[in-house]
Amino acid sequence: THFNLGGSVFVNCAGFIRSEHCRDDSLSENIELLDSTRIHPETYIWATKMAIDALDYNEDDDDSNVKQRALEDIMEDPEKLKDLDLLAFAIELERQGYPDKRITLYDIRDELTNRYADKRSPYQPLTDEEKFYLLSNESVETFKIGQVVQCRVYAIARRKPKGDEPDIQPKRNEETGMWQCPLCLRDNFPELSEIWNHFDTSGSCPGQAVGIRVRLDNGIPGFIATKNISDSKVANPEERIKVNQQIVAKVVRILFDKSTVDLSCKTSDLNSASSIEKDVFYDTEAADKIKKEKEAKKSKRQKNNQYITRLIVHPNFKNCTYVQCEKFLQNEQQGQCIFRPSRKGTQFLTLTWKVDQQNNILAHDEIVEEEKDNQFSLGKTLKIHDEEYEDLDEIIARYVEPMSKNALDILKFKYYQGVMEEETVSKLLGNDKALTPNRIPYYITPSQNTSSMKRRRRTLWIINERDQKL
Repeated sequence: THFNLGGSVFVNCAGFIRSEHCRDDSLSENIELLDSTRIHPETYIWATKMAIDALDYNEDDDDSNVKQRALEDIMEDPEKLKDLDLLAFAIELERQGYPDKRITLYDIRDELTNRYADKRSPYQPLTDEEKFYLLSNESVETFKIGQVVQCRVYAIARRKPKGDEPDIQPKRNEETGMWQCPLCLRDNFPELSEIWNHFDTSGSCPGQAVGIRVRLDNGIPGFIATKNISDSKVANPEERIKVNQQIVAKVVRILFDKSTVDLSCKTSDLNSASSIEKDVFYDTEAADKIKKEKEAKKSKRQKNNQYITRLIVHPNFKNCTYVQCEKFLQNEQQGQCIFRPSRKGTQFLTLTWKVDQQNNILAHDEIVEEEKDNQFSLGKTLKIHDEEYEDLDEIIARYVEPMSKNALDILKFKYYQGVMEEETVSKLLGNDKALTPNRIPYYITPSQNTSSMKRRRRTLWIINERDQKL
């Protein structure tokens, strides 16, 4: 009350008031030792309890100054506070109805041990790296060397010529007769003397292009040297890059002291593995597993496409793969065929013939060879679906030509509709049914997958190779 502080005001500001006293006054009833600490008056009772327990004083002693003596002694020898079990003390306070006071008890012990100690770490000036990331609103994880970034070109960087510039040799274009400045590459000078005036006197030469200046999406300025623009040699950056052009580049160096970055937009750098950023949740093991599976499928596919070259002399036989065979028959007429090696081995051949020229539909049949003289020669007996043939000409005459004729009859049929989507066919059938309710409408469409007959709601056609019937 001496300073006109009421009770509520004192309680609110007690933690910020430091009240020092001399040792002679410490045992006075009007002196509170804890006023010289940052401990709040509401927790004085807990601080006193901690001091008494740490010194093993008897709290029920008749000495009225036992609490004051305990606080004074504990401040002189605070090491004894380390033996207290503050967790058990906090649990006991919770049992009495107080909230969790563990942090408060630890703060009281720290204050009794070292009053008014500043726990803050000593001030350290920011490093160039810390300044860079603070100003750019980036971090080590979000912006680093090897990262691929988007940037916009805002200028062509040039090095101004100096008066003592060595080895300046203007070049003359023999076709146009004009001279070219070796620095800025301007090539419209009719006389050699104008180049020297351009370089020495007028100061109009902007200088040699040394790179391009860009600005990243996060606002950081960057520089791409001429040698880092492309894998091929670039004499003039303006031939490859235009101002305001949006480009993709890779961070190759971060200059923290200048708050800028060096970049590269060479294809080799952009395609390198280090340029692919992966977040912290990227599953490397799963990615490697998927990559191995893709490589295995690719290897298997390449292996399946391989065939053993056969020594068969026939105008319709070709040593080719399935893909090559499709290209051979792409522009051929309906009914044309090719015999080719089978990837199953030398005991088999594959017959490919064109069913529909307009839709480029091909049919593939397996030929089994028997009674072979050697593995490279043609078998004396050839089988297609258990039907025997003596040679390839007989297969064409008895198998391919009849099948081709039957297919052609289907193609000319009035209800044949070529390759169509199922929804389109269903719509046509619905329209026909609406026009003629008493008729059962149908269409014939080709299907390269015979198993689809059981699940599609449209009529499909298949040529029966064995009995050559529709």
